[in-house]
Amino acid sequence: VHQVHESIGDLQSLVCLNLGDCHSLKKIPDSICRLSSLEKLVLRGCWSLGELPKEIGRLTSLKVLQLGRGYMQRLPESVGRLTNLQEMEVIFCTDLKTIPDISKLQALRRLRLSGCFQLMDVPGLSKLRCLESLLLDGLSKLVFIYFLSACILFYRSQ
Repeated sequence: VHQVHESIGDLQSLVCLNLGDCHSLKKIPDSICRLSSLEKLVLRGCWSLGELPKEIGRLTSLKVLQLGRGYMQRLPESVGRLTNLQEMEVIFCTDLKTIPDISKLQALRRLRLSGCFQLMDVPGLSKLRCLESLLLDGLSKLVFIYFLSACILFYRSQ
């Protein structure tokens, strides 16, 4: 798949969109943000993908977001508005330098950031009260992270 047609935004009942391993996919159309029923978005292995739609935060039903092996340098600020998100996985996005403040993702239970070698900060991590599983691996530029509250919750869930 090289591109996704704008008409995908008309699939109002779509619950899961898996575009994994679409190596030639360069852009996701903005119309995807109209998918009000979408609960799972998989974009792992989309090597040519450079960015997500700016208004991805409009996906109010989204529970699972999986990104991997893309060339994104940053995630849109609106990711921080995905208040129903329960699982976020960002793996081997080697050019990713920043992610938005995730403190409002109060439903987030699982966070995996792995192989994002340029990532320097994970803002808002300490405010994730529902976090049960946290994997930070291969983040060689991450110098300091404050997550005392998250650690306490993680420890209690053991």
